[in-house]
Amino acid sequence: LIWTANAEPDLAGYNVYRRDNTGQALRINHELLGTPIFRDTAVGRGQKYAYWVTAVDLAGNESKPSAEVEVQTQ
Repeated sequence: LIWTANAEPDLAGYNVYRRDNTGQALRINHELLGTPIFRDTAVGRGQKYAYWVTAVDLAGNESKPSAEVEVQTQ
C-alpha cells in the first residue's frame, strides 16, 4: 500500500487497517509507520480485503479514516 503523505508538521505517523471477507477489521501495524508505505504479508490467496489509513499526531489524536481501497489477492 502506498498513499499520499500527510504534510502536517505535528505528524507522528500512520496506522493501517484491514477488513477481511468476514467483516472483521483490525489495525495491522504494530507501531506507528513513519512513511506512507506498508506491505501486508499476512494475507491469504484468492481473498478480498479492504484497507484504510489514519494519521496520528504528536498528541496521539487519530484522524478520520481515509477512503477504503479494496484488493483481491492472487
